[in-house]
Amino acid sequence: MLEVVSPSTILISYQVCRKRNEAGVDKHVFLVQGTKKLHLLHFPRFHLANHRRQLIVSAKIPPEAMQKYVDEKSANPDRTFILFTHQQEDLTALLSNKQPFEAVLRTKGR
Repeated sequence: MLEVVSPSTILISYQVCRKRNEAGVDKHVFLVQGTKKLHLLHFPRFHLANHRRQLIVSAKIPPEAMQKYVDEKSANPDRTFILFTHQQEDLTALLSNKQPFEAVLRTKGR
């Protein structure tokens, strides 16, 4: 049996799908690994255009922030460290221009 779908439902579905598939700026989340050299693993979300990539990059953070991270990681090896972009960013532009960006580093775990 076929279900009749109203034109407004189709339009709303189209708009949601279109927005999800338009590339642009967004906030990004990275898993943080390493203590000598910092590596960021981008969390892919393949249903969103801005996040359709698996990515591992090396990063530099200010020395005092790096030392605090290394100390926390050493004291809490079971915790997961996550880096979030502070503002919406164009990931392609960040990578191609190697430009700095503001971020927040948080920990999850026991």
